Amino acid sequence: PNPPSATLTITSNGGNREIRVTLQVDPKPVLYVEAETMDFGNQTTNKVLTIQNRGTGQLDWSIEVPKEDWLQVTPLKGITQEVSSSINITVNREGLKPNPPSATLTITSNGGNREIRVTLDVDPIPEIEISTAELDFGQDRESQGFLIRNVGTGTLTWKIAAPEIWAAVTPTAGLTRDTPTSVNVRIDREAVTVPKKYQQDMTITSNGGTAKLTLLMEISPRPVLKVSINRIDFGLQSNQQVLLIENSGTGDLNWKIDLPAVKWLEVSRTKGRSTDQNPVSVEITADRTKVDDPGTYERVLTVSGEGMVIEIPVVMVVDRPKIIVNPQEVQFEAGLNKKSVALSRAGLGRIDWQLTTNADWLSITPKKGQLSDSPIDLTIITDKRLMVQGINQASIEIQAEKAVNSPLIVLVKAEIRPTLRLVVKNQRSKEPVRGAQIFEGKTDRNGIYEIEGIKQPLVKGVVAIKGFIGQPFSFRLNQIKDPIIEKVIYLQPIPQRVAVLKGIDLDVPKEIAVSGDGAFVYATNNFGHSVTKVRTSVDQIVKTLDLSPDGEEPLGLAVNRLTDEIYVANSYVPPVGKPVGGVTLDTVSIISANFNQSQKIVVGNVPTDIAVDADQSRLYVSNRESGNISIIDLNQRKLIEEIHVGNTPGRLELVDNELYCTTEVGVAVIDTRLKQVTKTIRNVGLGPIDLVSDGKYLYVVNNLSSDVSVVDISKKTVVKTVKVGPLPVRAAIGQDGILFVVNQGDSTVSIIYQLDGQFSVAEETLSVGFNPLGIAVLPDGSKLYLVLQEDSVIEVFGYE
Repeated sequence: PNPPSATLTITSNGGNREIRVTLQVDPKPVLYVEAETMDFGNQTTNKVLTIQNRGTGQLDWSIEVPKEDWLQVTPLKGITQEVSSSINITVNREGLKPNPPSATLTITSNGGNREIRVTLDVDPIPEIEISTAELDFGQDRESQGFLIRNVGTGTLTWKIAAPEIWAAVTPTAGLTRDTPTSVNVRIDREAVTVPKKYQQDMTITSNGGTAKLTLLMEISPRPVLKVSINRIDFGLQSNQQVLLIENSGTGDLNWKIDLPAVKWLEVSRTKGRSTDQNPVSVEITADRTKVDDPGTYERVLTVSGEGMVIEIPVVMVVDRPKIIVNPQEVQFEAGLNKKSVALSRAGLGRIDWQLTTNADWLSITPKKGQLSDSPIDLTIITDKRLMVQGINQASIEIQAEKAVNSPLIVLVKAEIRPTLRLVVKNQRSKEPVRGAQIFEGKTDRNGIYEIEGIKQPLVKGVVAIKGFIGQPFSFRLNQIKDPIIEKVIYLQPIPQRVAVLKGIDLDVPKEIAVSGDGAFVYATNNFGHSVTKVRTSVDQIVKTLDLSPDGEEPLGLAVNRLTDEIYVANSYVPPVGKPVGGVTLDTVSIISANFNQSQKIVVGNVPTDIAVDADQSRLYVSNRESGNISIIDLNQRKLIEEIHVGNTPGRLELVDNELYCTTEVGVAVIDTRLKQVTKTIRNVGLGPIDLVSDGKYLYVVNNLSSDVSVVDISKKTVVKTVKVGPLPVRAAIGQDGILFVVNQGDSTVSIIYQLDGQFSVAEETLSVGFNPLGIAVLPDGSKLYLVLQEDSVIEVFGYE
């Protein structure tokens, strides 16, 4: 189409001319397909057909596909110009038999038509099928057959696995095409002997799958009657035996038992069925209570079934009865007072019986009765109150006229061990303590814990409960008649916080002291330069007395038990002018009993602690920086003498005519009559910081070694060192001898107590506030007062 134009040139003597010649050519497409046949063989499933346009213009084409399920063509129409078109042809062999017919594709177009023949091959696929899945030969059939079919294509090659011995097949292998093959199965009933139902599965394998044929056959049973014993002899004692009825053959055996017409012979069942696998048990019972007289009884029991009969003789002997006690000797272990024994009868007939004892501590119920088939329980009770410690022995005599063994003696032995009854009480309230731990148990609500059946003569233990000091105990139990020994153990309660005293009057309190009658406690306020009075009955601040006219920074204090005067060491007095010799003398305030006024007396430099001798009207003041102790005559109200100590004297404790003072190197012992240091106790702990005494021992609080040295006052030697909490600073003794030690390191109070001359520390401590220092205990021990310096409070501990 669209060819180029042409030009005609005309020349003449009359001129020349050109004539342009043009023409139009219509397009002419031409259909071209290279293949005339497309063969897919037996494997290929997809091929491509190419359509070309070997003409001009546009080739419009379409494909007509026959109605075959196995053939699919895409696309079915299209346009082809210069570029060829691809047609995708797919075949599906599923369900096709071998040698399927070919199909023809018809291509029509504006450039011509073509037919394309499509062919394929299908491999044969055989598949096995049998006419039945089960052959049941029952009890009498000998032979049956079944068919093997090829429901697939091609040739089915099959083989039957060899069956069990009682079955045979013909043929055992073969080829099957379109026509089914017949197979015969024959069984041999003589090949098996056990009567039952038999089953086996026969497998047929092939190139077209596997089939299974189940063979069934039943062999009829042949029962035989058999019994386990051919004579039943009950003798004198036995009253029951077991007879096994068995089937020694095969199948089921229906049987029955015929009893003689007697009342004393019974069976648990009179008929039943026994198999070769499961014999049946029959209980044969002889009831001697159904006969009146002693003697030998004999009868015949008959067992029959399936035409067979077995006779079994049955023999029973009846003798005179006797009484039996079990056990015939009764032993009462410690802690038991009640036991039972069984009184029974061997033999027949009712027996009247009665019993007696030979001990007043022994009682039995019932004391008489009638004995027949059922045993009677005799309850034996012992009374510990009527026995002595050790082994007590008695006997029970049982009389029964009809029994061959009357009278029967039962021996009774009872061992008595004492019961220790511990009664735990509060040392202060004398009330019982409930829940106290003793060994593996606890006291009841009455504070009682009992230990029964004690073997050892010495009993040791510990009573422990939170809120009390653990109390060891040791009791030696003597041989006495009383089976219960009662001991009372008193537990010292640990005081609990009951109040906290606060107020503007308290300003960095340091030390605290109690009045002689315990009505008041007094605390020095180091920053407030004062002393505060507290009424102990209500734990309220009564008054605070300013001591700044006398001096400042008060520390130690003491109360005169006879006059109720209060003495306070003012550790600092502001100097007036330049001190003589560079040493400042400080003061002691003497406060009247009515707490209204004070009088100062000049002492050494930095007075720290005070000890008062009320009987001699003497006041002893330790001066830390002066290294001495000032002696004040309370009658004259003046300083009368000084005792040189050196080594930074600190806290004081007066015991009779001896004054003890802590120093850097130990504890100085001062004879108040000689007014001199007579000894220094050096083997105390590190950093002795406080000391108190109970008259027999001196307790030295060692700050750096965190312990308390116990000094025997008579010997002036350390006899015990007791570890307490970290950094102890003060101690106080209660009325009951308990020592309370203030530990600044962990803000606790350790409790030291004595038991049998030994010093121990209670596991439980008092938790107190931060930075505790001074401590005091009321004379009756009912309350404990503790000052907290930084919080400026007084904590009160007491007992509920």
